[in-house]
Amino acid sequence: GFNFLKQYVDEYGHAKVPDGLRYKDFNLGAWVSHQKTNKNKGSLNLERIKKLESLPSWVWRVKS
Repeated sequence: GFNFLKQYVDEYGHAKVPDGLRYKDFNLGAWVSHQKTNKNKGSLNLERIKKLESLPSWVWRVKS
């Protein structure tokens, strides 16, 4: 999933993936949502956290 996210960032310039977005036949929106859920549960490893946080405009929680 991270490779699809990286391609999306390379194409659009940010990691703000809309919920439910299918990108190149991959459910990227759901994958991103799962990463955020897993971090909140404490089950996302530090390496993955750092990789995601290195992407432009990555946020763990959308402010309302």
